[in-house]
Amino acid sequence: MRNQLRRQGLPIALVLFCAGLLLSWVTHGTGVVKDDPKRNISIPKQLSVPLQVQAAYNETHMFFRYRWPAEKPAIFHDVVKFEDGKWVRKGAGNPGPEKDGLQEDRVAMMLDDGSVPEFARYGGYMAIGSDIDTFTQHASKAAVEAHPHLGKKLKGG
Repeated sequence: MRNQLRRQGLPIALVLFCAGLLLSWVTHGTGVVKDDPKRNISIPKQLSVPLQVQAAYNETHMFFRYRWPAEKPAIFHDVVKFEDGKWVRKGAGNPGPEKDGLQEDRVAMMLDDGSVPEFARYGGYMAIGSDIDTFTQHASKAAVEAHPHLGKKLKGG
């Protein structure tokens, strides 16, 4: 009787697993598969880059050095250039490649000293969200200007 249950259990488990996998595949979205400028989405042609990381610790400070190859390294973001008798702003925080190569290369990393509850589980989610500039939804210029700290205190309004 016990061996019979074992022989029947494996096929049943396999069928349940396959059914769950199929259900998951059918009900989940396909993700972002193309550029969508209206939602600030741009998919780079090169999806991965080799990254070198060096770290040092001196008992009070942690230091990191990141290196990666870049065909056209860029370190500037907002640049003003004098053209035809007037100052012209170059570079912008638009999605996708910047035609003048002025959008900086960057990397971000989060470290936890143990004082942030559930950081290991939710750290990236807390730092990245739909309300950050250049994400799919961000605060309008009017909303920022109306904000008591961002629009009034920092802008000197």
